[in-house]
Amino acid sequence: MIEPATAVWYPAQRGVPSPTRYRDYVQLALRDAAPGPDGKARTIDGYVAFLESKGLPAAGIEAWLAAPMTAVRDAAPAPGRFPVVVIAPGFGGAVHDEAVLGEFLASHGYLVAVESSPGWRGRRMASDADVLPVAREQALQLAALLDRLRTRAGADGSRSAVVGYSFGARAALLLAAQRPEVRALVSLAGGIGSSEGKGWLPADALDRARFVTPILHVYDDAERSPPTSRSSTR
Repeated sequence: MIEPATAVWYPAQRGVPSPTRYRDYVQLALRDAAPGPDGKARTIDGYVAFLESKGLPAAGIEAWLAAPMTAVRDAAPAPGRFPVVVIAPGFGGAVHDEAVLGEFLASHGYLVAVESSPGWRGRRMASDADVLPVAREQALQLAALLDRLRTRAGADGSRSAVVGYSFGARAALLLAAQRPEVRALVSLAGGIGSSEGKGWLPADALDRARFVTPILHVYDDAERSPPTSRSSTR
């Protein structure tokens, strides 16, 4: 299996700016993307063609890919120790989808990392029965990422958090339940906050009585089925 593409952001010292471009993140993500429907490897040209098929103008796509980001590759780390945050993308999400969030968190004093999701790397879900197994796969991936991030210079591994977007919030929940050093969980339009998705987690898969990690769930404006209960783990 191809190792997932990984992006790491950290607070850095000021220096000569040489900003990353959004295209750099897309190219990183394409390293472990599953082949396209034609069986061929995905490329930046294919990504552009996909965006054009959705009605985006060519000039706008090029401007987007060329847009300067705030991160500087291989910048000298800022002194100090910083809390650790791992990000779980949605089911088909990848590194570039979370680049702005990763840069933003690092700029506020966090050591942050994200890897491409199982769906981006070719995992498929045939039915609702696949939801929990895939969430567990992603949770294992997050745990390994967290372990690597905590060993980096400048990491304060005793203060960790996880952010999950959409499907990734399920994996984030499982990680938080397993790792006591994870002190907070942020769910961005996550499946753990939708009443439609409450059946994905059997009662014996999570000890709710012992789960004490604070959860912040941010609803999407288009959320059609907010839970009637105040519990975010159902």
